[in-house]
Amino acid sequence: MTAHPRETESVIGHDTAYSEVVSAWREARFPHARLVTGPAGIGKATFVYRLAREIFTGNAESGTFAGDDETLIAHGEHPDLLALEPPEGGQGTQPVIKVDETRRASRFCAMRSARSPWRIVVVDPADALNASAANALLKDLEEPPGRVLFFLISHQPARLHATVRSRCTPIRLAPLPVAQTASIVSTHLPGLSAGDGDLVARLSDGAPGQALTLAQAHAGRLYREILATLGELPNGEPGALPDLADRMAADAETFAIATGLVRRWLTRVIRTAAVGHPGEELVSGEGEGMRGLAARAHLEDWFDVWEKIAHLFDRAETSNLDKRQVLLSAMLEIEGAARGASGRSADKRTAR
Repeated sequence: MTAHPRETESVIGHDTAYSEVVSAWREARFPHARLVTGPAGIGKATFVYRLAREIFTGNAESGTFAGDDETLIAHGEHPDLLALEPPEGGQGTQPVIKVDETRRASRFCAMRSARSPWRIVVVDPADALNASAANALLKDLEEPPGRVLFFLISHQPARLHATVRSRCTPIRLAPLPVAQTASIVSTHLPGLSAGDGDLVARLSDGAPGQALTLAQAHAGRLYREILATLGELPNGEPGALPDLADRMAADAETFAIATGLVRRWLTRVIRTAAVGHPGEELVSGEGEGMRGLAARAHLEDWFDVWEKIAHLFDRAETSNLDKRQVLLSAMLEIEGAARGASGRSADKRTAR
């Protein structure tokens, strides 16, 4: 199981951004609210908690160092740090930070600090704030209490309340290079093969946290199964699609990862249909197989399949649908497109 970001002592791959932010802190050029953005899993929360260590233990004003602060942060017990995080969502629900949590932050801001001259509020992710919670937090952002710092972490800042964004100074973090991501994965999972480490690094788009989650869920093997099974359509072994659906619907985590892999695979098929290749190969021989499959249907057919599958998967995230049946239905849509280019798109063009 991956450690919580507050337990990770080092920040990897964001050296320039970290140095700039720490310099601003030490030179007393630090705004009261920062919005830390970037794709999920690239280390935004780790970045924030490392900054909290700097603020609490390497205080620019006092120069003090308190080793106990490190331990308290790692255990989630530092009295001057409040983390607002959504409860883990159950099946068919999205995690949400509700207004009671942000009111707890207001009470925290009104208290005196216990160990440090500063208090820190971390909202992770701010994307999970519902409308009432965002409005409650906005009051503190607009009239900041003395010596309180806010760090809002966001995977999709465009979804945040515009006024909340406007009250925060951004820190934008970028994905890591594939080689660096693979190195982080191998450090945490030394038993993982180099090939699988490289594959999950590529599947994660340079997000080490996501790459670790994928590796622990055996996503590399699952992606290869998707390639092998869907790449053979409309032929293949009888029962191959139901068998693959069984494996991909084994549990909620595997289902979530599998739907993401199917979306990614289909995106690459569509790219191949459009420009003749899927981009850099994730698995050796992937491009040749995708070119053969993509040629079986018109580009418009593949876009139709994408829309249907995306709608199906989105419904599965918010409703209590049978996961196996969702996956099987999606693969049957792909099989239908793979049966030839003379079907739905040709009919549409004739109708026009």
